Parts: sequence; C-alpha cells; structure tokens
Amino acid sequence: FINASKLSQKIYRDSQDKVRKLLQLSQMKVSSDDSPIARGAEQLGYEFQNIPRWRTYKENSDFTQHGMIDVVWNDLSKKDNFKFILNCRVHKIDAVDKDVLRIHCGNSDGNTIVLKSRNLIMAAGAIQTPKLLCQNGLAGWGMTNFQWHPMVRAIIKTSPTDLGLHDVDPFQTWTEDRKFKFWSAVSTPGLLAINMGRRPEPAELPTLRSIYGSFVSNGKGGLVPKTGIPFYFPSSEDRENVLQVSSLMEELITASGSTYASPNQKVKKGISTVHIFGTLPIDSGAYIEGTSRLKADSRIQVSDGSLLPFGPGVNPQGVIMSLCDAI
Repeated sequence: FINASKLSQKIYRDSQDKVRKLLQLSQMKVSSDDSPIARGAEQLGYEFQNIPRWRTYKENSDFTQHGMIDVVWNDLSKKDNFKFILNCRVHKIDAVDKDVLRIHCGNSDGNTIVLKSRNLIMAAGAIQTPKLLCQNGLAGWGMTNFQWHPMVRAIIKTSPTDLGLHDVDPFQTWTEDRKFKFWSAVSTPGLLAINMGRRPEPAELPTLRSIYGSFVSNGKGGLVPKTGIPFYFPSSEDRENVLQVSSLMEELITASGSTYASPNQKVKKGISTVHIFGTLPIDSGAYIEGTSRLKADSRIQVSDGSLLPFGPGVNPQGVIMSLCDAI
C-alpha cells in the first residue's frame, strides 16, 4: 500500500499517529469471553483483537462518540478565514484562467454561484470527485477505477449478554494469512430486519447479532464515461473468495457456540459493501508523483477515498485520512 502510494513508511506512520490523536481512539474495556467473534477465533486458533474506535469509553461501558463534526468541522467553523456554503452542488470547474480557478455551484434556489480560488481541494467522495474532474477535462475516464469492500453477512443467535447489542462487537479476527477478516456489523433492529428479510420478534431481538466476513477485492472497475455510473467486474479470485469466506464464517460461528437466526440460509447469498474507494487512485497516472495534485492542473488536489490504490481490507476512513495527510 505504501509503495503504491509512493510514500515512505515513516511519513505514513506519522500521519497515522496524527489521525489516531485527532479521532481520540480508545478501547472498550470488556472481556473476550463475551464476544462470539473472539470465542470462535480462540477455538480456531485465529488472531483476534479488541479494536479501538472513535470513542472515549468510561468504566461502565458508556462512551462519548467522536464524529467528524465534533473533531473537525466545529473547530473550523470558528475560524475567521473559513466559511461554510450550504445547500450547494458543484457542477463545473473552470481552470482556463491560469490566475484563478472558477467553481460553478447551483444552490437550492436554482441560482448559480461562482466561487474563485487560487487552489482547490476536492473531497466530493469516491464517485463525485472523479466524475467532476473527468467531465471538466481534468482527468480521463480511462484513468478511473472502482474498488469496494465485499462483505458476506450472517445474523446469529447468541447470549443476550454478549457484546454487540444494538451496536458492534469490538473484537475482530483474521485468518493467519490475513486474507479474510471477520467482524460485527451494527445490530440495530432496523438493520437486522433488512438482513433477515423480516421484522425480528421482540423476544428474539436481545439475542441477535450481525456478523460479516470480508476480503480485499481485485476485480476491474471504473466509471462509465460521461455518466459517472460505477461498474465492477469481479475476478475469478473474487468469486472463489466469496465461497471461501462464507465457509470460514460458518466455522467461526459454530466454534463460538452461536446458532443462526435463519437456519435455512446461514450466510446470506448476496454480497454487499458499505465502503467504496479507489476511483481515481494515486497510482493512476493522474497525479504529480508523490502528491495528490493533478498533472492536468497542479492547483487542484484530491483528498478523499478516490486516492486509495486498492482496498485496505478494513473500514477505510482512518486509512483515507492518513493517506491524505501524508500526501
């Protein structure tokens, strides 16, 4: 990952440390005995770990959540040289003038606002950033890619006192070769219902947890020219990995002593993702080497998940923030 990003290990690790402090990470003080994931991992000889989260945990397992509004935007909004312009959508970036960039935005009233800038940092997300750049001739559609975090899920029944009730179990586990990762998804009633295909009965809700297995994809993706619609063609290895991760997850769940909410469909057949990235990756040829500034116009810098050269195999937000800080 570091080599593909043209970074030194020290620079990237320094950025990781800054991000950890910014997000005020801490671990939940709980026992692995109360985690279906950790119990199953221990039985199978897998490595497992209590993962720090964007929270400050207290002794009684209460916590304070630290989101981006809390750790970034509130402070920025107090600065005299910073201004939020809300309810706007950028639809054109005019880079013809070498002295100033013009960013054309449409507001909620249907009017156009033109903002002028010497430099532009783009963080419009993994679809809108490359779409805007390509539509305005600042990157080529052929440079685009599309990667995701493929996940297979299962809803299990376990002890009501186990971790993850209406939240996530903080423990993660990996196979020895780090090829497959298993963790908990948020187990709120609404999300459980979506994944079960039915409304959970009130009596069973305290026992239900959502577990998933994932891996790093390596198929081919991109954005359809002119539309910005993403596409992805899974590789033969992706297809094999789906079967393997499903089988391994069944082993993990059985080893944990848990059962299934839907015995006729232990692991859901569908594949999902909550993370997309790598749509204009740092090794695409679009950037000045060692930076995230565009070769087409060095005044424009990309600073979001578009940059990732491939999936990190975990929730990518901390990785994205570290990479953007390092570059």
